[in-house]
Amino acid sequence: MKALQDRQEKNRFTQLSHIKISSALEQGVVCTMEIFPECTNHLGFVHAGALYTLAENAAGAAAFHFDGRRYVTQGGNIHYLGNQKSGVLRAEARVVHRGNSTALVRTEVTGENGKLICTGEFSFFCIDQ
Repeated sequence: MKALQDRQEKNRFTQLSHIKISSALEQGVVCTMEIFPECTNHLGFVHAGALYTLAENAAGAAAFHFDGRRYVTQGGNIHYLGNQKSGVLRAEARVVHRGNSTALVRTEVTGENGKLICTGEFSFFCIDQ
C-alpha cells in the first residue's frame, strides 16, 4: 500500500482530480474521488473526462500493484451508464490478464448506494523490461 501511495503522491494530475487510493486488493486496487464543482459539466453532473480519469487511474494503479513494474496506458474503452452530482465515487480495478510486456485491467466505478456509473477496460505497456 505504501508503494501505491508514493506513486499517487508523485502524480500531480490525480492530486488535482482529488483521486485517492483507498485500499489494495489481491489483484487490484480501489480508488475514490470526491465530487468537486471543478469536475462537473454544465449540467452539474460529473464530467465524462473526470470519470475516465478515475477509471484509468485505478486501472494503472492496479497494474503497478500487481507486480511493482511501471506501466503506460496503451488504450482504454469506457461505457457510461449513470451519473451523479455530489458525493464520492468508488473505482475498483482488477488485473484480468498479464503478459510479459502488457496488462489488461477492468474497472467499475460506482456511486451512491453502489449504483454502477461506468465500466472500463484498459491496456497497459510495461516500460520496465
